[in-house]
Amino acid sequence: RASRRATSAGNGATPAAADSAAPSLWAGPAAAPAEPELPDTAPSGTIRDSLYDLIPLGPLEHDLLATAAFGRLQGVKQLGFVYRVWPGATHTRFEHSLGVYYLMLRGLRALLATTRGSDAAHQISRDPTDLRTALAAALLHDIGHYPFSHAIEELGYPIEPHERVGRRIIEQGAVAAALERHGLSPQRVADVIDPPRDRALPPTDTLLMRLLSGPLDVDKLDYLPRDARGCNVPYGGVDLTRLLGSIRLLDTPQGPRLGVSSKGISPLNSLLHARQEMFDNVYW
Repeated sequence: RASRRATSAGNGATPAAADSAAPSLWAGPAAAPAEPELPDTAPSGTIRDSLYDLIPLGPLEHDLLATAAFGRLQGVKQLGFVYRVWPGATHTRFEHSLGVYYLMLRGLRALLATTRGSDAAHQISRDPTDLRTALAAALLHDIGHYPFSHAIEELGYPIEPHERVGRRIIEQGAVAAALERHGLSPQRVADVIDPPRDRALPPTDTLLMRLLSGPLDVDKLDYLPRDARGCNVPYGGVDLTRLLGSIRLLDTPQGPRLGVSSKGISPLNSLLHARQEMFDNVYW
């Protein structure tokens, strides 16, 4: 009950209008009816975020936010003990997880738009189950974090990586039940976050995993500006709109890979520079 109260009241989550024809929160042609239905097509609710204003939520996202395991992230500081140096850095893994979910949604929309009309080898999956698996993985990617975030994890053995702890949370209990109610496989969601070492992921999941964790991923696209703002430092600026709009599915000798168009090279360089500056001046 406490978790539900925190989600519906303390974090600004609001129910959408009952009208099933609610306008899309996605401003652009990617929300056309021909596209797979995602939470921004007809949101069942929204949550107000300090970086992105309104984040659209669907029934799955509401159910995951209502679990005690996800609500626990409200008590996990994103930057651990950094707030002892920068007092404003008290933001949490809860809001970061919401931000990563939202940027995953934007990234998927951008890829759906840029690959529309291409042959099958040059398209991102349009299967709603594939896309919703990626969104669930983005929302849950930090659910196994310890108190004070990496400060405990970096103690090393016998402390397990937070991804492995997250797998156990995702594959059992209330989180697994919520995923299954919405037709998703808990193991598959966990695999996108914590890739198994004894078996290969399906090609679709391998591609979507790189959007969550890779050289250009929605995780760092959220934490860099969010952390920079919390610490009030000028290092984390990233041109999100231009960078997400430049993401492409490219051919490589190893198969399809995520990349950027020529217009994305400059904002990608800015992202890598912002990351280095944040490590040099804040994280270390």
